[in-house]
Amino acid sequence: MLWYCIIVHFFCCVNNYLKYSGIGFQIIGAALLGILLGRAIDNWLEMKQAIFTAILTSLFTAAGIWISLRSFLKDFDKSNKKDRQ
Repeated sequence: MLWYCIIVHFFCCVNNYLKYSGIGFQIIGAALLGILLGRAIDNWLEMKQAIFTAILTSLFTAAGIWISLRSFLKDFDKSNKKDRQ
């Protein structure tokens, strides 16, 4: 029985670690997508300054943070409901 508790605790911790490290990759991926799209638009319009790169990188990064924060708060709310019961 002790081994079962240890194994369950280990996988619970690993699951949380993977979930929250995925949030970082989600934000980085959103920022990189904004950079790539912004550079493509700047090159297509032959802009001298990277205006679309700056705008889209900021917007995509903010969207990635918003989605990650919303996911984190939803998980936090679920764990609080379990603790109350």
